[in-house]
Amino acid sequence: MPANYFHLLRRQMLRNFRKPLVIAAPKIGLKHPMAVSSIAELTSGVFQPVLASSNDDADTVVLCSGKIAFDLEKVFFSEGGHPNANVKLVRLEELAPFPTAQVQQQLASASKVVWAQEESSNQGAFQFAKLHVNAMGHELHFIGRPSLHSFTVGSSELHK
Repeated sequence: MPANYFHLLRRQMLRNFRKPLVIAAPKIGLKHPMAVSSIAELTSGVFQPVLASSNDDADTVVLCSGKIAFDLEKVFFSEGGHPNANVKLVRLEELAPFPTAQVQQQLASASKVVWAQEESSNQGAFQFAKLHVNAMGHELHFIGRPSLHSFTVGSSELHK
């Protein structure tokens, strides 16, 4: 969401103290066709560390971070959608400090909490998120690649 990125940079500059800002996200998040913001979001919005779909009565909450959210949105919420999609998609836009209060609010009615990521389980944000979500009293399940010793498998077809 370009407006969120804008407000993140704006917040960084308006703070009365300086601390490093690390953005570990691909540029596709700004160029993706689904990444659009209105003028109103740019002019009157604020940075939102947690973005959630409006499916509040869902049994399963899928947590994610980064560009995989666009793929999951397409699968679950596009026209026709997934036939068994009783899910709420929650995208974490900020991992540190972990937005515990906002995440806890999104997990209030969840019976199952899942973390989805493209990276293998020993990479990405899963292990970090698991510590925080488990501390909230929820068991965090993983959907993604199994633990790997390298970043890619060496073949684009296998990677897809």
